[in-house]
Amino acid sequence: MTAYGDEDHDQARHIESEDWDKALEEFCRDAHWAEGALVLTPFQDGESASLLDPVFAITVGEHTEVVSAEWSYLLGRLDGGDDWLALHQQLRAASWWAALDGPQALVRLTVRVTQPVPANVRLLLPAEGHRHILDVPARGGVIGLLPSRNAVWLEESTSVADTLTRMLLVPSAPSVSLRTLLDAHGWR
Repeated sequence: MTAYGDEDHDQARHIESEDWDKALEEFCRDAHWAEGALVLTPFQDGESASLLDPVFAITVGEHTEVVSAEWSYLLGRLDGGDDWLALHQQLRAASWWAALDGPQALVRLTVRVTQPVPANVRLLLPAEGHRHILDVPARGGVIGLLPSRNAVWLEESTSVADTLTRMLLVPSAPSVSLRTLLDAHGWR
């Protein structure tokens, strides 16, 4: 069993089989299951070339929205209006990935916001169920946190701007931990 990455280091470390349960418990501590993930590839009408890099979007359910008053405040401002722009002009955030490889490989996104309000959240996804899209966050770029109430709306949207204004957008550096997991399973 192998864990890849943590808050301080985005690198691989080996976990012996007898330590799996403890490693799994530690990996999932203070984390919440995301409802799912998808990749948004913005295209201009009628064009085949992407205008922007793909955005890896994680659907955040109501249970995660009430993790703290701060997260509720941040996600509550994602209505697609002018408040979204004001929020992102103030936003100071970082995110990083970790992966736990074993009987049920998992990936975890940690998001730390310092402005406009301090807030932290850890989101879990089953790696195998998302193996076909994990190469996007492995390369780094923008991660979108999409409240589930906005995910339904997303299917009706054709505008890149409207789509992005329904998410909290945070930067993410390239992830050695995700690349290592993908390579270990031949998923890229």
